[in-house]
Amino acid sequence: MTHQVKDIKINYSEYAYFTTLSGHEKLNYFFQLFEDIDILYQSASVAVSFNLLNPINNIHHEGFFYVHPGLVLDMLIEKYQNIILRNNYSKDVYTVTIYKI
Repeated sequence: MTHQVKDIKINYSEYAYFTTLSGHEKLNYFFQLFEDIDILYQSASVAVSFNLLNPINNIHHEGFFYVHPGLVLDMLIEKYQNIILRNNYSKDVYTVTIYKI
């Protein structure tokens, strides 16, 4: 499945990894992630912060959901603008913070 974003085609299944699922099922988890983030953002008063598993240079363990930090950052900046992505303390996870300014 691809999605058109500002004249750029993105194949999301290449950026979301879930070792036990098919491409279509991965996409459902990927889009559910962004729906869940939106629910958290709407209920927050100052900021939302959460960790995600990093697929870059890692061993992927069965049953865990990995999503590319670059894609997450791009999509969140487009919607919320005030984003911090920290990947400086572990190669396995990264932290996303969305500020409500």
